[in-house]
Formats: sequence, C-alpha cells, structure tokens
Amino acid sequence: MKDENKELLNDSILIKAAKDSYVKKEDFIRMIENLNFTEIKNFTCEFITGYQIKKNDKEQKYVQSLGFDIRID
Repeated sequence: MKDENKELLNDSILIKAAKDSYVKKEDFIRMIENLNFTEIKNFTCEFITGYQIKKNDKEQKYVQSLGFDIRID
C-alpha cells in the first residue's frame, strides 16, 4: 500500500473515532422528543458540521471538529 493511501486510511480512522465519540443528530432528536417540558430557561449546544485533521507542534495528528454553537440565556 502506498504511503499516501496509508495516511488517508489513518486519517479516516482518526475521524471515525472522533465521530463515534459524539451523540448523533438523530439520537439527540429522539432524546429531546421524549422529554416533557414547556419552556427553556437556558441551553447550550455545539453542533458539528465537519472534521479537519490538524498537526500539533510535535507533528502529531489530531481531529478538530468544525461547526457552530447555539446558546440561549
């Protein structure tokens, strides 16, 4: 296997591990659908729209999530 293919495979594994550590959109919707409430006092949520592979100062790769936050205070 070529080195660049190995690197792509390793990057894919890193991203999959990051994705698997978060609650999926569908699961989150099911969670709040089953809650009985009438108002929201405050709420904070970080939504992920994608992932990016970065390198730290020691050239070790890590996954940075991309997205946006919603805050209600």
